Amino acid sequence: MAKFLTTRGTISNIENIINDAQKRLVLISPFIRIPQTLFECIKDADRRRVSITLVYGKSDLNPDVRNQLQQLNNLSLHFDMNLHAKCFFNEKSMVITSMNLYDFSELNNKEMGILINSDEDSELYKEAISEAYRVVKYSDKIPLKEKGYKSYQLRRKQVREKKETFTTKTGFCIRCHENIPFNPEKPYCSRCFSRWRAHENPFYEEKYCHKCGKKADTTIDYPLCYPCYIKSRFT
Repeated sequence: MAKFLTTRGTISNIENIINDAQKRLVLISPFIRIPQTLFECIKDADRRRVSITLVYGKSDLNPDVRNQLQQLNNLSLHFDMNLHAKCFFNEKSMVITSMNLYDFSELNNKEMGILINSDEDSELYKEAISEAYRVVKYSDKIPLKEKGYKSYQLRRKQVREKKETFTTKTGFCIRCHENIPFNPEKPYCSRCFSRWRAHENPFYEEKYCHKCGKKADTTIDYPLCYPCYIKSRFT
């Protein structure tokens, strides 16, 4: 039957899933910054010619992470802007968890997870696998080679510009409330961004909505309050 996992148990079982993979390995996590010890396990799976699928979301990968992933020969990389789910599985086991594949989460956050085994919970495992592959199916496949990736970034930028519906010219720093140019991808003033960069914690909660300036629980990846976010989608 399904087993509850603490933070340490989650980390251990994700490593086991990677090490035990024989044919396939799927890693779904919005935020990616893979600890080196875990990446060595992934490289070993790659050397075993395991088919690896990695889905991330929210924002572009850090260049260092892209360079790291380019070492893998059997990787299929995907992106989904709306991704929030986190799960990791091979042919036999899956971990569904609150933990991202992110070294900050491993070291600093209190996480929970559930371990599902295909032999003991076959129906539950099949349902979870089906939903996970639906996430993969409707995500964008990302080129790993630099030339193809730059072309993809250009296409994404053009799509974003066409979909842009905001009319606000001025926004607010989500930390100090200073007036700054409205840009959801840069919701800090230069001073507060420098302070954020000291830790680069994408989950750190700030105080204000970037668009309306009202008090709200926001982050660098979610800089709008809920009403402004809804308006941006449906106006």
